Amino acid sequence: MTGRRLVWVLCPLLAVALVLEAGRARRLYSGSLTAAIVKDITIAASQQGRLSQQLMMHNLELLRVNEPLAPTLVALPISRGGLYLLLDRPQAAIRAYQHALTLEHRGEIFAHLGRAYLKLGDRQSAEDAFRTAIILDHTQRKRIRGFVPKERLLQTERRLGLGSGNPPPTNEDDE
Repeated sequence: MTGRRLVWVLCPLLAVALVLEAGRARRLYSGSLTAAIVKDITIAASQQGRLSQQLMMHNLELLRVNEPLAPTLVALPISRGGLYLLLDRPQAAIRAYQHALTLEHRGEIFAHLGRAYLKLGDRQSAEDAFRTAIILDHTQRKRIRGFVPKERLLQTERRLGLGSGNPPPTNEDDE
């Protein structure tokens, strides 16, 4: 096949691929925007003392509707897990965070998972999740600090060879 004929065959295929990719990008953008809006609304309502179960259920529905449109977007199950924790439903939060972990292994997700296990009363699973969070991302120690006694956190870090084993600084920049 000559080059000119090949162009006429490949151009329509490339055009179809471009259209399909644009649709996928639009769905991912929509899902990402939904997760950001849900987070912003929840934080604002919480700060104003107006966080209601009805609002959280509405936000969960927004996330549920968008998940099939952007099934690879990790922000959606993370947001869902956070809402379930606010609703005091740790089992549902754990399922949401475990789903997020099937999409991406990030320290942030393990830190959230640890909080959910703590709320459920499963200290060992919580500590395992927190340990994994620190291994994957040492900056997660800030997020974990309030949930694990400082001495246990330092012991874990020394065992893993992370940091100096000294207590973390407590100045304003660290928060």
